[in-house]
Amino acid sequence: MKEELLKLSHWHMKSAGHGTLTDINLLLRAGECVSVSGSENSGRKLLAEMFDGKGVFVSGEAWVCGQRITDFHPQKLERIGVFYLGNDPAFMDCMDLAENFFLINNRAVHLRTAQVLQDFAMPYDVTSPTSGLHHLDRLLLSIVRAVDQGAQLIVLDDMTKGLNVPQIHRLLELLGLVKE
Repeated sequence: MKEELLKLSHWHMKSAGHGTLTDINLLLRAGECVSVSGSENSGRKLLAEMFDGKGVFVSGEAWVCGQRITDFHPQKLERIGVFYLGNDPAFMDCMDLAENFFLINNRAVHLRTAQVLQDFAMPYDVTSPTSGLHHLDRLLLSIVRAVDQGAQLIVLDDMTKGLNVPQIHRLLELLGLVKE
């Protein structure tokens, strides 16, 4: 039997401005190609945009790539291999194709970042907003980013300012790991 990629059972969702979908039952398996068609207000667009995080789970069950989910957040979906592509895929025209593939591909960026953080035993969630990072977190992550980007020399200027003794020890532990 083919692997189930998407299973919606009695799925009910709503979206601001687009209405609701109720009692949706859908099963998609690996290797299948399904086209959802209908008139402008039939719900087909709402169903597709659910994978872009535009919609709120109300009830029912959803399984995506073997995982039960209620939050169709695009970054979470990309981590399990599900991508939403809208009408105007993002490309930065000032970059070449290879640069666009890496920089615009959220999955590649998140997978690479997760691997780097794991390599340095850094307990951060790659989807965390940077605005909430503590000063120490910013220092540690900046060091790891520099190393990952091929730094042969890292100049640390007054790195311990504002840190307490346990934080300084954490910084020194990371520097020891980088040195190895």
